[in-house]
Amino acid sequence: MKVEVKDAEKSQKELNIEVPVEKYNEMYDAELKKIVPTVKIPGFRKGKAPKSVVEKEYSHKVRVNALEKVINNSVYEAITSEGIIPLNTPNVTDVNFEEDKPISFKVLVDVFPEVKVENYKGYSFEKERSIIKDKNIDDVLNNLLEKNTSFEPAEDKSVEKDDMVVIDFKGTVDGEPFEGGSANDYSIVVGSNTFLAEFEDGLVGMKSGDTKNIEVQFPDNYVPELAGKKANFEVTVKEVKQKVVPELNDEFAKDVDENCETLEDLRKVIKDDLEEEAEQIAKEQLYDKIIEKLVEENPFDVPETIVSEQAGRLADQAFQQYRYMYGVNPEQIGLNKEQMKEEFKERAELQVKSAIILNKLAEIEEISVSDEEIEEKIKELAGKLKKDVEEYKKELEQQGGKEGLRNNILTDKIFDFLGEHNEITVKEVDPDEIAAKEQENAQEAAGEEKTDNPGDEK
Repeated sequence: MKVEVKDAEKSQKELNIEVPVEKYNEMYDAELKKIVPTVKIPGFRKGKAPKSVVEKEYSHKVRVNALEKVINNSVYEAITSEGIIPLNTPNVTDVNFEEDKPISFKVLVDVFPEVKVENYKGYSFEKERSIIKDKNIDDVLNNLLEKNTSFEPAEDKSVEKDDMVVIDFKGTVDGEPFEGGSANDYSIVVGSNTFLAEFEDGLVGMKSGDTKNIEVQFPDNYVPELAGKKANFEVTVKEVKQKVVPELNDEFAKDVDENCETLEDLRKVIKDDLEEEAEQIAKEQLYDKIIEKLVEENPFDVPETIVSEQAGRLADQAFQQYRYMYGVNPEQIGLNKEQMKEEFKERAELQVKSAIILNKLAEIEEISVSDEEIEEKIKELAGKLKKDVEEYKKELEQQGGKEGLRNNILTDKIFDFLGEHNEITVKEVDPDEIAAKEQENAQEAAGEEKTDNPGDEK
């Protein structure tokens, strides 16, 4: 058997294989011998027909089976002898099969890329860190107030916006009930946009015990069977609860965090947390800039197999997020997993290349993580989570998170190394200005798109 190996695009190996005709003839005879005892030919008992008769009847099937086995065996033998470790099922093409001549064909197989990472020092990067302002702290405090808000029963009170009401309702379209249009003892906060605005507005002014008909029109982009239709809801208010927001004072601060004596203490804790979060975001964004530069400066191909698998994982994660956030199957709202996977291909390729480069850098610079470093990180995280160290360690081991922790520490160490060998400047940025700029860019982009699509010609 002759085997010629050469590099192909996208981290593939191309094998051009030629198999002697004798190998095929041996396999043909073996396949024919195997089939003779199993077939029944008219005029002969099962398995007793002469070999020549069976061959005449089943020659095509025998030829196909023999050729397939010769090719598969030859591919396996060639890959093994050449020391190739395939990442996917080899793709056989250009089969040339003629009577009494050698069989030739081409094989393409994905292999792990051979990577040289040489350019990773002496570059300049800017680390943008958000400024934490009083407004940001106030926003967190308002969220804490919202979380600690309660709803207390209010006797003889007319429903207002932000009140919680417990209702029974029955909905009909053209006099007929529809699926999901009725419920009993349903709690809703008026103005929360849980239901259509017309429905919630119709509750305003009602009192406990009142019954009222509220008419709404479903929007055109609603579920198909109800889109654009008018519905009538018979609504009975069973209870009205008034929103009670706690007072923002020292007592509230103590309730939120037992280590805080005053509201100012709580503001400081919030500020520290926000600054830590801003630093983490800035670090991750810096990491993205660095890795994009390293991918650009150290080009190499990655096999489609790995990219496709990573894109599939990203698509699966996106589908899970939709289910978690919206409680619906993404396919029900027109999302297609294969289409989403295709959209993730570019990001997946960058992630794959990033992982390969970081692993190569760790190997080149002999960067590793010791068991002592993992222990220290576990203590640090346990302290932040206010958990017992041994208890937290057991949780990690049960969830298989220890190896993930090791990878995170290794990644940080690699980027610390890169930070030491590249110029990093820190820029304090105003998040409000960035948001305004992003909105302006989005509006400009939308305007350009509108200009580029003048509509139907008349």
